[in-house]
Amino acid sequence: MQRGLLPYVLEDGIPALILSAIVLLSGMGYGFYVAHSRPATPVAELLPEAAAPASAPAAAEKP
Repeated sequence: MQRGLLPYVLEDGIPALILSAIVLLSGMGYGFYVAHSRPATPVAELLPEAAAPASAPAAAEKP
């Protein structure tokens, strides 16, 4: 390591691959953390057709 850290990392492939794998995995870990740390988004439940209000079809038939 007499030539310095930057030429060692840039010229030899193994440290660059290890560094890129660490950066990639840390980004994935952070994304996983952010996605699972916020509360779940509420989703409106869909009503079946039988439970739909009766006034909606009658209003659509009137001219």
